[in-house]
Amino acid sequence: MKLVITGGCGFIGRNLITSARERQVQIRVIDNFSAGTTADLGGLGPVIPLDGVVGSDRWSETIQVLEADVRDLAAMERVCRDADAVVHLAANTGIADSLRDPLGHAAANVMGTVCVLEACRRQGVRACVVASSGAAVGEAPPPMREDLVPNPISPYGASKLAAEAYGLTYRSTFGLSAVALRFSNVYGPHSDHKTSVVARFIATILEGRPLTVYGDGRQTRDFLFVRDLTSAVWASLEPGRAQHGVYQIGSGVETPVSDLLKRLADLAETRLGRRPRVEHQPPRAGEVARNFADPSRARRELGWRPTTPLDQGLAETFDWFLARRGQTIVP
Repeated sequence: MKLVITGGCGFIGRNLITSARERQVQIRVIDNFSAGTTADLGGLGPVIPLDGVVGSDRWSETIQVLEADVRDLAAMERVCRDADAVVHLAANTGIADSLRDPLGHAAANVMGTVCVLEACRRQGVRACVVASSGAAVGEAPPPMREDLVPNPISPYGASKLAAEAYGLTYRSTFGLSAVALRFSNVYGPHSDHKTSVVARFIATILEGRPLTVYGDGRQTRDFLFVRDLTSAVWASLEPGRAQHGVYQIGSGVETPVSDLLKRLADLAETRLGRRPRVEHQPPRAGEVARNFADPSRARRELGWRPTTPLDQGLAETFDWFLARRGQTIVP
């Protein structure tokens, strides 16, 4: 398979590249380096720039990287030439950031997705997986299901819902096998650039600072280990499997933030010999009180199910952060 990954220098992209190389998939990355660079791909395999040199557009066993924005349609068409599939991960993320910059999120997440889909159409790419989020559903009684009427309560959620709609349009109108995967709260190795809750809490613990919890900690989330997510991506790329255009991808387990805090504090005590202090701040606008997914459609149609228990995934993530920072585990 010849696979294009947008935003491939980011957290999920790096993990997807790891699993792609295990599958002997040829890889091209397009990334504007806003959340990572080619240096972050070090150790994943040989990396070369996809530049303007004659012959550089030939697919190879190396990881080919083009520094460009996905809204550059000519650049997108170039990386998509002769590709079999695209996994579209490039996006502006973060609910709080979207409240500060709604226009930026719309430009990156909506127009960026349209350019990716259009490049796929023009270049005859068979399939495109679009990264979406439970934020597209927004304020709705959990568990999150594909048949719920969306009610996004943040510009980020609205931008992801619009991206889903464009994917469905290209699927029904142009015959592109476009699938939107609504990721739950993904965590795991290579998330050091992320400000999502698990990465932020672990980084704060290692810095020895108190953890900030917005609200009373009873708000719930669905935490999904990144290797389980990448396996869902591969399942959705299997020809003929994805009967629908939208799938909830999550653990299916509702976990209070207070429970996550305890698990991480236990890891800190075991690994570092200390427990973190916790400070509470008022709840943030745009965030739902309860959120977890019902992944039964993905289980039925894609043959996918998560396999990593939360304690196992958190321990692996914590230890990756420790190794990254060169910190010593208490014997």
